[in-house]
Amino acid sequence: MPARLFISSQVAPHRGPHGRFLEMTDAELAEEVHQLIVELGGTPRPDLVELSLEILRADVETNKRYHPAEPTRLPCPITALGWDQDVEVDHRLMDSWADCGETTFRLLEGPHYRFMEAPDDLLDAFVTDLTV
Repeated sequence: MPARLFISSQVAPHRGPHGRFLEMTDAELAEEVHQLIVELGGTPRPDLVELSLEILRADVETNKRYHPAEPTRLPCPITALGWDQDVEVDHRLMDSWADCGETTFRLLEGPHYRFMEAPDDLLDAFVTDLTV
């Protein structure tokens, strides 16, 4: 069993699905992947954008179909991480993770994909919440 579940910028399963990706075309999703690679300092390769699109499309379609009627109580504690500049998932939408078990909420500084930079406040949250 995991010691703790960390969730970043996601609504609880029984409150979803949520987000603008759910209604995007493949071309729009491919553009999102392209832009994210550029924002992270990379150079998009068409073959890798296409591969990423296939994975992202499968993820989006699965997300659309998953509708649990009731929250599932988890056997481990949860840390729900929100980001104060997130335009994808407002951190206030994450409050329903408490329906799934013992939950610690943390609001960190930055946009939706800030976690990819492994900022110190995120690493501190991991250390703090795993040693409780």
